[in-house]
Amino acid sequence: MDEGIEMISEWPVKDASHHVEFNSENPDPVRAETAQQQLSHRSAVSDKHISAPGKSSKRNCQYTLTADSSTTSESDHGTPFSSMPSKVPRLSHSNSSTSSFSHLFMDDCNLKNSEVPSDALSRTADPADGSIKVSDVASERQRHSDHVGGKNVEEISGCGEKDNRSSEACSFQTSELLVMPRIGRWWRRQGHRLVEKEKCIPQTSNPNTLLFHVARLPEGQSFLQGERQRIKRQVQHGDTRGVTMAALASIEDWLGNADAAVQALNCALKSEPHNKEWQWLLHKVRRQQKVKRRRTKLMQRAPPLPVFPAARQVERISCKDLSFAEFFQKCALPRKPVIITDMVETMTTVPWDLQHIREVAGDCEAKVKRSVKGSVEWAGLEESRSVKVSQFLDNLHDCRDYLFDWSLPLHCPRLTQEITIPRYFAGDFLQRTAKGSLYQDSWPSLFVAPPGVDSGLHVDAFASNFWMALFQGRKRWVFFEEEDTPCLYPIYAHSLDPTFEANVSDPDLETHPLLSLVHPRECILNAGEILFVPGGSPHYVQNLDTTLAISANFVDLSNFRKVMDELEVNALLDPRTDDLLQQFRQPRFPSSMRSDIGDLPWADFKMWPPRGGVADFDVTEESVNDGSGCKS
Repeated sequence: MDEGIEMISEWPVKDASHHVEFNSENPDPVRAETAQQQLSHRSAVSDKHISAPGKSSKRNCQYTLTADSSTTSESDHGTPFSSMPSKVPRLSHSNSSTSSFSHLFMDDCNLKNSEVPSDALSRTADPADGSIKVSDVASERQRHSDHVGGKNVEEISGCGEKDNRSSEACSFQTSELLVMPRIGRWWRRQGHRLVEKEKCIPQTSNPNTLLFHVARLPEGQSFLQGERQRIKRQVQHGDTRGVTMAALASIEDWLGNADAAVQALNCALKSEPHNKEWQWLLHKVRRQQKVKRRRTKLMQRAPPLPVFPAARQVERISCKDLSFAEFFQKCALPRKPVIITDMVETMTTVPWDLQHIREVAGDCEAKVKRSVKGSVEWAGLEESRSVKVSQFLDNLHDCRDYLFDWSLPLHCPRLTQEITIPRYFAGDFLQRTAKGSLYQDSWPSLFVAPPGVDSGLHVDAFASNFWMALFQGRKRWVFFEEEDTPCLYPIYAHSLDPTFEANVSDPDLETHPLLSLVHPRECILNAGEILFVPGGSPHYVQNLDTTLAISANFVDLSNFRKVMDELEVNALLDPRTDDLLQQFRQPRFPSSMRSDIGDLPWADFKMWPPRGGVADFDVTEESVNDGSGCKS
């Protein structure tokens, strides 16, 4: 039995936030900054989520039961969320507060939810490894089991496996599980005996990936359809509480019925309009709904014999011929990727190579990742192991692991002191926030990979821009425009950051004909070059050689408004995101920029306000909006 699924399906029915320990050495730059606050937020959710049967009545909620959602289909050859073929190709820029939302599907009797990263659910962690830890789940579950009406909560939440009439009666006394623990429990108890798992499910202990593929098995589909019909019968018998409608919505979502899921969530929110977790889930489902509708329209433009378009090459410009003002006007504002040359050599006080990284960071502990085919985690990467940096580098060519997005400010600040931030990215608004704010100390981060390792198609989180400086090796990049996203068949499995069904390294136009409508760009990034990737751009990366690079996400006037739009949704679940958003929204927030800004040594980059003040910051939101932008 898979440990990750067993732990999800047997999650304690009471608030589990006190089972979780936070360690500040967690190598994930966003989880390390956000996990404790998120857990505190989860434990603060009150018991008011349960309303008595009939309180949120049909007068306030009309849910159509006559149309069977199982008939939903797509005319564009796209496939519903959980009925797609089982062979599916998927902070760090990724690990934003939206990157791990297993807690949305782990509702207990009082709908008190705890956000626990998927890596913590898939193993028993040693506190020394810098992880967020689940402690003795079995004993805690026993200690917190409740009896409602003489029945154990596990029996009540699993009553769908028993007589329908008794299940309908008992479910009025407690909340309905959302989809993730529901299918996890089914799989652990009986589902795993019904299929040959090795043939259909990726070899991983990640619970998000495991349950995603379990739900797409014919047996998983059949189970979810049965659960949907059971809950619909409850609604017909008068159970229109928000918790019941939210549970129905989560099942409709996993069955690929976005329209029905939206309808059920709207109904749930009529009874509890301030339930932020249901609001977040509604945003996620609406994104899938929007993509599905867009694909239907685009299919009318797809050629009868689709062909994957030839990629345009990314332009190269020497830093000697590119001022900040020119970069901002020609690349950042129009969201155009560009390679900047003749600059990496001056970015560090000493030359960087693998030996230097070993000497400075060798004793540091890091969690390395591995590409997993069929993963629903960001970029198709899942945690592999914890290892000392020196050991990883010594055995780099004997494994397929990837030191990916390892935060230098959090884990090896000595290396950051050697860095100069290029002028094109030095006006980062994240450095203008209060000390300790979210993302302020997440980047730059380190990337080290052996040849052949890749990161799947992905989009950087919260609409942030991104840059990478390559010190060693070559990387192949393939980019797409933000408007191409529906044609890449995105899946919003458990996050607002999508994974993608389409495989752009080996396109299958028969299965994904809308790939014929995309607008790809491509480049080989060489050592000594810097790449700029605009926010919202899906991209795929393959390491052609052993590579060493650093990267960072950033916010400036080119993406400021889009970032705030994304943060507004993320803030529904994360207090620190909300704090960052409120700072950005302050009328006095310093959002102007300096058109003649230069490269900034690390200490100056981290200093706000800057030496000399902001009187000569001449690029404003107004000048960008009216088209005057920067003075070249």
